[in-house]
Amino acid sequence: MFLFKIIKAVVVIAVVAALVVFLATLVLGRERVKNIATSLRTAAQQKADELTGERANVQDELESLAESYPKRIADVRSTLKEAQTQASYIERELEHKDAVIALCAKDIAELDALIEQAGVEGIVTFRGTVYGLDEARKLRDRAIRTRDTYLTQHSNLNAELVAAQKQVASLEKELESIKKEQQAFETERDTILREVERLERNQRLIERNKRRVEQTAGIDPQPSLERIRKELERKRTEQEEQIKALETPALDYDSRARSGEILPSPVQ
Repeated sequence: MFLFKIIKAVVVIAVVAALVVFLATLVLGRERVKNIATSLRTAAQQKADELTGERANVQDELESLAESYPKRIADVRSTLKEAQTQASYIERELEHKDAVIALCAKDIAELDALIEQAGVEGIVTFRGTVYGLDEARKLRDRAIRTRDTYLTQHSNLNAELVAAQKQVASLEKELESIKKEQQAFETERDTILREVERLERNQRLIERNKRRVEQTAGIDPQPSLERIRKELERKRTEQEEQIKALETPALDYDSRARSGEILPSPVQ
């Protein structure tokens, strides 16, 4: 019966340990769970007081993980803010480039029209200033070069903005993932600790059963009939010896007969 209880307790511990590892895997990650599982397997082979120390180590590990989430969240938020700031800056720069390109396009179109209308006189009045035909053409060419430069910068900034927006989206996803992980961890942490406590109780049960088996070793709880017969025979022999001790030497017929005393012939 005791052996059955021990086997049952061992099976319970195996199931509980597997459940602890499964739950921890969901929220702690492979490496952390590997460390905790190793600790639990080692603890299950030790005495109850040693298991209590291992349980404290598991609690410390869980507390350390709990404290790590705020830092991780703060780090991601800081990086996310930098990425958002960079994206906003690029967007403002693009707006500025768009404005410059639009102004250049407007001046180029206006100068083209004025140069075409200059005729023989070769006089161009642009934005309140009078230019000769050659000066007007140079002014138009400068506007074209400026427009082309800003178009190139605009294209480069567009590529940077796409990269910045992707980074922002990735960081937002990571932040949301960490928050969900933190919520799941907080939900499962108490469950994990309860399972560890159950493992500790089962270990104490095993230790008690081991001590009980050791204390009752060599004792047959159900004596056989043969043992009872032998015990009765021993008691009977002891009593006979006690009776002999009470008899006087003259009347100790059993001893006289055994000593070979010669008996007279029976009277005819």
